[in-house]
Amino acid sequence: LNIISFIIILLFVASIVSIIFGIVGKVFKIIQIIPFLGLINRIGGAILGLIEEAFLLGLAINVAARFLEGTPAGDYIASSPVAVFLAILGGLLIPLLPEAIKNLELPF
Repeated sequence: LNIISFIIILLFVASIVSIIFGIVGKVFKIIQIIPFLGLINRIGGAILGLIEEAFLLGLAINVAARFLEGTPAGDYIASSPVAVFLAILGGLLIPLLPEAIKNLELPF
């Protein structure tokens, strides 16, 4: 039940953030008369999207590394400097996860 609640809240928050950014985008479209403002908007969106995806990918790598520890795939993740960096970023999100996901174990 906790995992389902977490997923529902995550989807709700993502929808709210999407609506807010849509409104901000429309405001930028209205005041796009100012030169280079559209370019700044696109660059800012690209940077924020990159940061968001880095955190989410890092969270996935962090969780996968827990389950793959001691396997060849786990050793590969541990030897990759990019994966280690992303796992550190993802580790910042671990405290925000519900306990049911933090204590998740493989069924076998």
